[in-house]
Amino acid sequence: MKKFFILLPLAFLFAYCGKSPEEVKKEEGKLELSAPEKVELAKKSLEIGLVSDAKKLFSEALPQLNKAECKDGKIGKTCLYCDALYGKFLADFYATLGLLGQLLEQLQKEEEKQTSPIYTKQSDPLLSQSVELILGKLLEKIDSQRKDLQTIIQDNCEFSSSATVSLKLLSLNIVIPARSEEKKEFLYSSLFAKTNYAILSLLAGVIDILYSQNYSVSAKEVFNLLKEIIKLSEAGKSLVEIIPYTGDFFAKNPEFLTQNNNRVNLWGKSAKDFSESLSYLSQVISDVSEGCKSNKTNEATFLTLNSIFSLLPVNIGDFCGLLNIIGESIEKFSNLLSRWSKGFSGELKCNYEEDQGKRKIKRFAEDGCIRFPDDITKILSIGGILSNLLPPVKLSIELGALFSVPTPDSPKHLRALLPLTTKQGDKFVFVIQVEPQGDVFSGMELFTLEKGAPEKIQEDISIPKKCFDIAGISLKPKIFIPFADPTFFGSLYFNAACKEDESLNVGNDEYFELPDNKRKGNFAINALISPILSLIIR
Repeated sequence: MKKFFILLPLAFLFAYCGKSPEEVKKEEGKLELSAPEKVELAKKSLEIGLVSDAKKLFSEALPQLNKAECKDGKIGKTCLYCDALYGKFLADFYATLGLLGQLLEQLQKEEEKQTSPIYTKQSDPLLSQSVELILGKLLEKIDSQRKDLQTIIQDNCEFSSSATVSLKLLSLNIVIPARSEEKKEFLYSSLFAKTNYAILSLLAGVIDILYSQNYSVSAKEVFNLLKEIIKLSEAGKSLVEIIPYTGDFFAKNPEFLTQNNNRVNLWGKSAKDFSESLSYLSQVISDVSEGCKSNKTNEATFLTLNSIFSLLPVNIGDFCGLLNIIGESIEKFSNLLSRWSKGFSGELKCNYEEDQGKRKIKRFAEDGCIRFPDDITKILSIGGILSNLLPPVKLSIELGALFSVPTPDSPKHLRALLPLTTKQGDKFVFVIQVEPQGDVFSGMELFTLEKGAPEKIQEDISIPKKCFDIAGISLKPKIFIPFADPTFFGSLYFNAACKEDESLNVGNDEYFELPDNKRKGNFAINALISPILSLIIR
């Protein structure tokens, strides 16, 4: 439970303050600092790590500055307005990263202590309220930063500063944009703003979905689950052996991860955020490619990318060197991201056809669908080789179905994407089969948690094990997971075939098909993910 109380400060970290303007004025012996003086003091504060002071001063100076007074009437790095605007974002952004780094470091220390959680009755309402408060505040913070970035990009602002921030992820220590013993200044161009807008939009989309759900939960059950996980971990159990035991937690908390009808609009908003993320990422890839050719070595984006690349276990050179190897595929990948962006926004429709009551999507088309692995393999020079290494199953994602705004009659509960459960004594456990002796998913009672409380599945979803054999390839262990909704809200269309049981076949070489029952759906999705899981989990 200590982890939970460590998370609580996150709900309040977004409103902390710095040195007051009165203290600054007193030090300078003035009644009021001018806007240029505030910007200059803010830049110095930012460079020595006083990010809250810097944000306050930049924010105070910004309304007093007129962008029309910039050099030659243009917005640019010599403009005080841009300094205040970009500086305000950086101070806010670096403060958030700094506090996130401190939180992750503290969580790691608590993990090393292996302390068992302690339950108190007062924790019941506090837990769910804290989770929702954290998600709401985090989304508000990210959307505020994205608004600043939009203005920076629109005005083509630049900013120079020697400020850096350090973020520890596990054993890695990432410095943004780069280490600098000489405290030299880095150039923050509109490219850095676009890159961060793409990342923050992606995070906003994920949080939109999480915040659209309910987190009503018994704190006692959370503590019991944490104690069980610690106990199993200390006994040397693997992740595949531990995950099934979390099923009983979801069974005893039927409202957890169900749709919150007061925030259903956030599910639809996530599609817009993902669309903007991909659109800006497409621009970033093109701009970075051009920047590599012009050797912009002091720009913050390139420095950050090279800083991250230097931490990789394999030495593959700098980021620009990698782009040179990829070559012509860069432009194709940028265009692909742009098309996917239009699919998320609805500008390009993912068109399906009705054929004798079955929904189908054309295998080869340039529309708003995401096709895997076809979209990737056809733009890479090694696409043919890569295609032979991937599972033979093909997948198409119909974004309109996945991101349509939920309704009370057609809800989108995240728990619908959970595995099916079975009973083990008086507890419900998620089904994860490793090298089953007979048919996959046979010989057991199965229950779904997708609507809340456990409901028994009447449909037989057993699948011949030979359906998952891949010609010429032997992968072990073979891992299989039955999903409550293997089509993910009717958005996943497949092309998968089983010679042992043709009734399981979905799609063909010309079309993807939406599985019309749980058995077909679970065959198709497991034919896709089982080889991948076998490679990842050993």
